[in-house]
Amino acid sequence: MANSGGGGVIVGVKDNGHPSGWDPSSLLQYDHAKIVDRISRYVGEPFADFEIRPEEWKGKPVATIVISRVPIPMVFVQPGTYDVGNGKQKTAFGRGTIYFRHGAKSETAHPRDLRIVLERELERVRKSWLGNIRKVVSAPAGSRVEVLAS
Repeated sequence: MANSGGGGVIVGVKDNGHPSGWDPSSLLQYDHAKIVDRISRYVGEPFADFEIRPEEWKGKPVATIVISRVPIPMVFVQPGTYDVGNGKQKTAFGRGTIYFRHGAKSETAHPRDLRIVLERELERVRKSWLGNIRKVVSAPAGSRVEVLAS
């Protein structure tokens, strides 16, 4: 989701849209730093631009994971595997892959996805620059513009 512009995951709702009855308190109390560490292990750098918040869905408690977008797509630096029993592993994602949301699914990147990310970031930078230029242009007559080190 971060690669696709951000979004949210509602935890505690069934596919049919009804609350599952699951108690979200354990997720809401889970240490944010531990999640960041797990993400880092797979993408090679910390990603902490998300929050887990309590919500209600049809009057029942749920948790929503709100994920911000990233300016540069995250790439898996190691495979994500899990045990399926009998000593066998299943791979959820491979090293070097980039995923984007396409509707309700996460799929490997298409060239169009990368173009959209680049255009989105260029637009963000352009708006930032234009906003700063607008401040200078609209400054009262006689104003002095200075550039200060951060």
